[in-house]
Amino acid sequence: TTETASILFWSDILVKRGCPLMLVGPAGTGKTQLISGLIRDFNPEEHLSITVNMNFYSTAVATMTALEAPLQKRTGSTYGPPGSTQMVYFI
Repeated sequence: TTETASILFWSDILVKRGCPLMLVGPAGTGKTQLISGLIRDFNPEEHLSITVNMNFYSTAVATMTALEAPLQKRTGSTYGPPGSTQMVYFI
């Protein structure tokens, strides 16, 4: 649909600029499918992605562990994704 194309267009621009993106809507409207399609089209040499599932029982420690797992230590207390890639989290 035209709305789907518009959301994908703006989502792609925001992600490439490093801006946060949040899709909000009722269950079953395709938010997960839109983001999954966006992530699938990424060049793996430029962007890495990780999906973090959360629910009522998720704790801060478990969330932080999931977010930090793919990162590598760089210098001092600086962490980042491997190489010169950018990390995209889908929560």
